[in-house]
Amino acid sequence: MKIPFPCLKQDSRIDLKGVSHVVIGREDAGLVLRSSIDGATQTLDASALLQAYRTGVLVLPPQRFAGLEKGVAERLRFLVNELPEAQQAAAMHRHKYVVVVDGLVSRGRFSQTDTNFERAARAVAFLAKERAPSGTTLRSWYRRWVRSGRNITALAPMNHRKGRKPVERAPAVMKIVLEQARLHHLKPEGCSMEGLHVIVEGEIREHNERHGTSHEVPSPSQLSYLISRNIDAEERYRLVNGNRAARRKFTSKRRRGSPERLLGIVEIDHVLLDVIATRERTGVPLETEEDAPELKRGIAGRVWATIAICQRSRVVVGWSLSLDPPSWVSVMKCLRHVMSPKDDVRIGDLTVANPAWGKPRIIHIDNGKEFHSISLKVVAAMLGIEIRHMGRRQPWERGRIERFFREVQRDVATIPGRTFSNSVARGDYDSEATARFTLAEIKARFEKWVVGIHHHREHRGLFWQTPAEVWDELSQLGIDYPPSVEEVNLLTRQVLVKPLRDVGIEHQGLFWHSKAFEDVFRRNGPGKTYVTLLDPENLGDLLLLEETEHGPVRHRGEVDCPELVEGVDLSMWKRIRRRGRERTPAGERLRKEILFVTKRELLEEARTDDLAGEKLTRPKQKFADRQAAAEAARRRQQRAADADPGPTAAELVKPIATKSPGSVAERASHYA
Repeated sequence: MKIPFPCLKQDSRIDLKGVSHVVIGREDAGLVLRSSIDGATQTLDASALLQAYRTGVLVLPPQRFAGLEKGVAERLRFLVNELPEAQQAAAMHRHKYVVVVDGLVSRGRFSQTDTNFERAARAVAFLAKERAPSGTTLRSWYRRWVRSGRNITALAPMNHRKGRKPVERAPAVMKIVLEQARLHHLKPEGCSMEGLHVIVEGEIREHNERHGTSHEVPSPSQLSYLISRNIDAEERYRLVNGNRAARRKFTSKRRRGSPERLLGIVEIDHVLLDVIATRERTGVPLETEEDAPELKRGIAGRVWATIAICQRSRVVVGWSLSLDPPSWVSVMKCLRHVMSPKDDVRIGDLTVANPAWGKPRIIHIDNGKEFHSISLKVVAAMLGIEIRHMGRRQPWERGRIERFFREVQRDVATIPGRTFSNSVARGDYDSEATARFTLAEIKARFEKWVVGIHHHREHRGLFWQTPAEVWDELSQLGIDYPPSVEEVNLLTRQVLVKPLRDVGIEHQGLFWHSKAFEDVFRRNGPGKTYVTLLDPENLGDLLLLEETEHGPVRHRGEVDCPELVEGVDLSMWKRIRRRGRERTPAGERLRKEILFVTKRELLEEARTDDLAGEKLTRPKQKFADRQAAAEAARRRQQRAADADPGPTAAELVKPIATKSPGSVAERASHYA
């Protein structure tokens, strides 16, 4: 498989060794770059570009153009996740309109006129089941977005530059209006808008007399406006015409074709593999260097796989295998794997290349809770990835990855410990008794099968080509590079909005602080909230983003008690804290001493149950594995100390004086 070039247009700018370069064009030898300092040109092939990117020498800065409004240029100094939540939601709402227009423009099928912008806005609004913006508004959004280098922050409303704020109705009035509209107006036999006005007027007057308020009664036209703005078209139609009619009217059934480029559309989903993984128990070890335990392996559980597959080439571009159920953490691990260059895979005496990586343009996902997390939305918005949620209970909309799941269950899961798809097919087969592969062994087996078999197997949907052949053909068109590996790892952390206090940042009873946090607190004062980034698998540090005139500045803070969170992830810490609260009397503060005792108890309980041969739950397995790793480390240290006894007692005793004074005068002066 060939290494693809990055998708860079002419006159695009990149940073190479800290120097800005302009892309002149592309030749057979590679990409031609011109330095902005001395005007020298150089040509780099695909392998050189990939090596420069992996080592951090090549960075792709945001592409910005002249002609930006003053307010937009000021707004681009900040990240989108540093804006208020309402402005983030508005920017993401506008983003789905401009990406549709950009796709039409890139195909050469769109003339930028007000009529075409209005048609595009109506089409997107119809699929999103919402009110469409005007063509002029969409054109303004698109031009602002393009001139900013396709930065989603430019789409945020500039309310700080507006003069008069819109009049907002009291929450009590809105509650009365919406309740009465659903109860009396939005029904097959519902009343008219004038009748609803009479009912609402009576309810508001009764509320004013009961609570001593003076809320105004909206007019019939204002009632119609409030209902249309706060109840979407699908719900209004469903309440009047029924669920079946609403599904028939608002559900899109148009067939989606395959993209023309690699990573144009990537499908991501989870699957529970039909195989049971084992784990090493924490038994008394044999006196060997490998620390092999005496007891047999225990049952760890079934394996969850999060897979990302390129819709055009059917190449698996990323995956994450874990014993934990699906969550946003498994999705972020999969995205990190998708956007990270991969090493070659060793299969026997062969070395198979795996250049399948890059930044996807569109991802197709279902409506699971983990796919609606704010962290995933921020990653997609900052990297320019469009998110498309498929219909509920409609797996045929992600047919490529569903077919791949069938191949995985057929080829990879056919090992000792298979659970089969149902009890009838399993029969009398004892899955737990025959299981003997650990999670690490299953991961290695899956990687070799994907790279060595799946990528080189003929596919009917590819006209009997292999995924590797299609990738090689389309790799000449290029793939999109993420800004940098460090930026991807940073953005895939969990996003938290937390206030900075004099004791630092607090989350789940843990505190992070540093000298940089103290300086930020001294400059901005108390009561201000900041966007923070936390890695749930490493609670030792936390990043704080501070808004400055020159853009966001990142500050790192250390946890106040590293010994307490050593070897503990966020899920384990929540379990420790929950047990500690159970041991704390009501009304008292949870102390660190109790948390240390609770952590020790959970570790000992997991070790005792593991020694007894009991089947452990997944949370208890983490504590048992943590205890086993700590005991193995102590045994290695003890063996190293026994191998090196150190200096003897005779070697430690040294004479006090090594040279005796000569003459009497010297002895007198010496002992004086």
